[in-house]
Amino acid sequence: MSHTVYISDDYDLKETIENIGHKLEEKGSCVIRGPKTRKGVKLEIPLEDYPKYFAEAEVALFSSRSKCPGQLIRWCPKLKGLVVPTIGSDSIDMKTADELAIPVANGACPENYIGVAEANVLLTLMLLYNPIRSADVLRKNLSKPTESQTWAHLLWKRTVGIIGFGRIGRAYAERLQG
Repeated sequence: MSHTVYISDDYDLKETIENIGHKLEEKGSCVIRGPKTRKGVKLEIPLEDYPKYFAEAEVALFSSRSKCPGQLIRWCPKLKGLVVPTIGSDSIDMKTADELAIPVANGACPENYIGVAEANVLLTLMLLYNPIRSADVLRKNLSKPTESQTWAHLLWKRTVGIIGFGRIGRAYAERLQG
């Protein structure tokens, strides 16, 4: 049985989105590709284009670069589910999806939340070491600070507080444990 799937474009995830589309087509699904997205502009498909993209769609995939407003969800006559392949679902009107009992699947791959966790480790170290100030001292040939003036500090033997313990928070804690 063939299914029809709408896939939004994502200028930052072109390869991933194309791979998803090709795999669906290999499995016999009809894939409708959305209009191109542009950096800095969140795509919202105009009402007059709904028939072109969504008249047959049973599943619609939206990344964070495209909006899926309640009006669109209500308009889709065959919609059975929504998919977000990235972290978060702020591009989808969750209230409307819930009202219409349309499930929303969040398919965030591990690379997303692990990448954010690792970036948080780097940010934590950057805040402790203050390398910009250190580079400034070197660049301007300033005097080395005395022990009491030192601004760079080790993370070693420190307690780190984590607000939120979802996938990102847990992955961050794992990396801090070593």
